[in-house]
Amino acid sequence: MIRSCFLVLVLLFVGCQSNSASSQQHYVLLTFDIDESGSPENTQVIESISYLRHDTFAIEALRKWKYSPYIVNGLPSKRLDQRVKLEFDTVQK
Repeated sequence: MIRSCFLVLVLLFVGCQSNSASSQQHYVLLTFDIDESGSPENTQVIESISYLRHDTFAIEALRKWKYSPYIVNGLPSKRLDQRVKLEFDTVQK
């Protein structure tokens, strides 16, 4: 049985565009595979309630992540169709 992992990561971006403090939540939902060495591959945005730059940040961040290899019969194997939701909390002051 292959288990899918779902990770929520919260990133905080602080901007100075207005005088009043307001907060907006954005997220990017990605799907990807993990190769035999534990590196993500075939990364795609499947849902985004965010700015386009957050999509780019999310893809770039995921490409840097490293996972433990999935072992089947003593050999590393690919893990397919993994998902991660990256949440961006943008704060404007």
